[in-house]
Parts: sequence; C-alpha cells; structure tokens
Amino acid sequence: MNKQSKIWKILVITGWIILGMGLLTLFVAAMQSRSSKPCRDVKITIKGKEDHPFLNKKDITTIIEPNGIDYLRGRPVKDFNLKILEEKLEKNPWVSNAELYFDSNHILQVSVKVNDPLARIFTKKGGSFYIDSNLRQIPLSDRYSPRLPVFTGFPSEKVLPKSKDSALLHQIKNLALFINENPFWMAQVDQVDINQQRIFEITPKVGDHQIIFGDGNDIEKRFRKLEVFYNQVMSKSGWSDYSVLDVQFDGQLVATKRKNAYHKSDTVYSKRWMKEWQQISRLMLKADSLNRVAATPQVVSNPDPANPGTQPMKTSPSKKNPDPGKSKNSGSTGSVPAETPEPKAVMPPGKKQT
Repeated sequence: MNKQSKIWKILVITGWIILGMGLLTLFVAAMQSRSSKPCRDVKITIKGKEDHPFLNKKDITTIIEPNGIDYLRGRPVKDFNLKILEEKLEKNPWVSNAELYFDSNHILQVSVKVNDPLARIFTKKGGSFYIDSNLRQIPLSDRYSPRLPVFTGFPSEKVLPKSKDSALLHQIKNLALFINENPFWMAQVDQVDINQQRIFEITPKVGDHQIIFGDGNDIEKRFRKLEVFYNQVMSKSGWSDYSVLDVQFDGQLVATKRKNAYHKSDTVYSKRWMKEWQQISRLMLKADSLNRVAATPQVVSNPDPANPGTQPMKTSPSKKNPDPGKSKNSGSTGSVPAETPEPKAVMPPGKKQT
C-alpha cells in the first residue's frame, strides 16, 4: 500500500469518527432539551378483568404523588425517576404490573395492571384474603366484595407458594378456575370446605346435601358425575332424600340416603322439591357444560341405615372399574355395602339437615 492510499484511509476513518461524535452530541443535546421540558399532563390507564373497583385513578395518583396531579404538571421531565415510581406502584398488593414513560408530547403515561382475584380464602383461625391466578395473596377491600368461589378451613394465615401448603394452593387454584368458568357451578357452589385430611367438601346452594369432592384432581369428571346424578336421580327422588354425595371414587358416585327421607306423597315435601328443582333447572340451562356429551357414571346408592337389609342400587349402567375393590384415591371400596353406616355430613354453621 503506497503512502497516498494510507493518507486517504486515515482521512476516511477520521471523517467517520467526527460524524459519529457529531451525531452523538446532537442526540445528547436533544435528550437534554427534552428532559428540561415540563410535564404537560398525566394519563393513567388501568387494565384488568373487572371494572377496577379495588383501585381507581385517584389511588394511583396518590401513590405517585400524594399532592395530586397538579403538583406533577409543569415539573421538568428530568426530575421524574420512572423506575422508582414503578416500584412504588408495584408494592401495592392490588397492582400486578406498572409501566411509566413520557410520550412525544411530554405526557406521563401510567399503565397499571390490576390483580384479578380468583378465590376468597378463610383460614382456620378466622382470617380471610383473596388469591389470584399466580397464587399471590391479596387483602380484602373495603370498597367491593367480588363474587368468587369461597374456600374455608385453609391451614395457614399467609400464602407461601414454597411451603408445605403449595400443593393445596394449586388444587384450590384449579378448582376455583373451573367453578369461575362454569356458570352453573358458580351459581350452585355455596362454599368449599377443606377438612383435616385436606379433602374438599362442597356445600351447595340448592339441595340439603353435602358433596365429598376429594382432592383437586379430575375436577371436570367429578362435576360431570354430579350433573348426571342431579338430572337422573335427584330430579326424580327429590333434593332431601340424600345427605351425602361422594364423587371422590373413580368412575362412580356414592350417594348416602337420609335416615328420615321425605316421601313424594308428602304435600310439603312435594312443594319444596318442585321449588328447588325449578331453581336448579334454571341454573342448569345457563351452564355451558351441560351441552357436552359425556359418559354416564356408575351411581351407587347407599341404602337407608334404618333398613340394613336393603341391597345397594345402581341407578345407571356403566363400565365397571378394572379394580372394583379399590378407589382411585384410597384403599376404600369403590361401592358402599349395605351395612356401611351413613357418613357424617359436615354442614356449615347455621345450616341444619332436615
């Protein structure tokens, strides 16, 4: 390479360096000029499933600046530490995510995603809180109480995803998601109690019976068994003939007869049965799940303990379990023999069996 070529190469490189430094200087000057501009306004956007009764724009403004939006207008953009403001917002238990930035018109854009509660939890000691789909604990609100599935008997006062209650929390989440997505069960489930064995027991709004649901597995199949039993059995016999419906066994439903069941000839019973069936029928018409075609489960009726000689009755045919001597979740028998005593139904305070 000759001397002239080297000089030309040096000049080209030098020119590019000068041009780059000039552009960088202009960019820094533009940024400084923009940072010195005053904040013209604050625009707050709240995102979430609900209509945000838990958190409003005034609450968000107070977190950003206790003195109000008027105190923010006119302040230089460079005086805003957006990262710190985002962190302050996200410390609020109702805020899932916060993003702040200035647009080209020097308007502070505040985008906040609000936590959507999934279920309400009552603890054994009487505490109460919400959880969201990320198993984050959310405190109660003085403004609004959303209509959500209610779980009672939770063993801990706090939600700790890595604790021994983690598996139970995930089961609660799955059960709450199913109930929330099914209009019929959202209307029919009054509360879900967690017993000492961490088994879910459902108290329905319509019908004087208790549902032993089991753990949080096979949720859709178990609710489908209940739907079939409601339609094929209880719609004919009445809502007070059975005290307990147990769906925790694989492929079947064990129904326990009440000791003093009403008779269809009883006028008072007939009126009550008709009223309850009309109510639950209206709920069923709203349920999308009833439009699905599913296999009919095996229903085993536990006889009236007052007549131990009565044999168990299958009210609808189905394929037998490969191992009928065992249930899916325990070593108990899949069907209840005639001499088995009536299981105790755990009823909520204030609700008595007839």
